Amino acid sequence: MKKESSEKEDKLLEEIYESLDSLKDNWYHVIPPVISDLLFLLIYGAILGYFGDAIINNLYSLGASMMQTQESQIGIILKSIFWSLAEMAVALYITYVVLQGLSWRFSKAIAAQKDPIMTYLKRFSLINIPWFLLFAAYSTISFLVGFYNRRTIYASIILYIFLAALIYFAVISYALAGRSASRALSGAFQIGTAKFLYVAPRILIAAAALYFVGLAVSYAGSLSFKLMIVLVRVYLHIILKPFSKKFI
Repeated sequence: MKKESSEKEDKLLEEIYESLDSLKDNWYHVIPPVISDLLFLLIYGAILGYFGDAIINNLYSLGASMMQTQESQIGIILKSIFWSLAEMAVALYITYVVLQGLSWRFSKAIAAQKDPIMTYLKRFSLINIPWFLLFAAYSTISFLVGFYNRRTIYASIILYIFLAALIYFAVISYALAGRSASRALSGAFQIGTAKFLYVAPRILIAAAALYFVGLAVSYAGSLSFKLMIVLVRVYLHIILKPFSKKFI
């Protein structure tokens, strides 16, 4: 039992060293994903700010109209809110697919797995359709639970488990992005469940590293956090490489 545990620890350390070596040997590939991540955060914030202000103003107007029973205005405001949400969703989806797709593609290249950029972005966009819809469902349910004051401890636990599972399978599908989006998605569920004890601890280690690095540099304005995100992507590509052959 101790021997088996030691072998697992050695394998884990070997994978981490391999990802560090990949990053060291291809350090010049780090710049594009870091720039892409920074652009994503800036544009993401701008989109939320632009559409968020319009949605909040419409919600205030909706509340005033409901209090004054102005039914003619209620329909117009609801339609405006719906289109603002739809436009925001499309803008966020395109921004995420392009900029985060590029980041994952460049990180994949560091791990010696290269695909044509446009081919990878097309595949990345298809992979994200179900994740985007599920995240939209999560956001809507979470908002309604809070809006109607139904956020009990049990509701919060269920929502957190759903979000954690969503992120878990989505990340695996990104690392498995092969020639077919459907294979990457099916592979994410197959590997994520059948190899849970193999994959989950590694993703938790990566998440913990991101968390502590984020705390360390949150007030320093350093790029170290972005470099750690790149390292995590490279690490995921490497640890899932043996399994990805079944789905590429």
